[in-house]
Amino acid sequence: MILDSRIRVKALAILSGLEKAEFKYLKEKLRTTDGNLSSHMKKLEEAGLIRVEKAIVKGKPRTYYSITEKGKKVLMEYLEEILREMSGKH
Repeated sequence: MILDSRIRVKALAILSGLEKAEFKYLKEKLRTTDGNLSSHMKKLEEAGLIRVEKAIVKGKPRTYYSITEKGKKVLMEYLEEILREMSGKH
């Protein structure tokens, strides 16, 4: 399952509350390395859960991420499943 990683779940949760987030921001919030975050974000992108936008800002490359409608749906279903399991209603 795509959401079998805490980093991926947390990344989607962060993105669900923002229009978009820069790579550096997510890296700081998730307390992870560049390589680790890149790997997880690539998996989310391949699954169609996030959108990636690359830009040059003041001569420096920037990467921005945003959650897709599919990503919002998958995150909500995942959270609902956790709540069902916690309440004992499978």
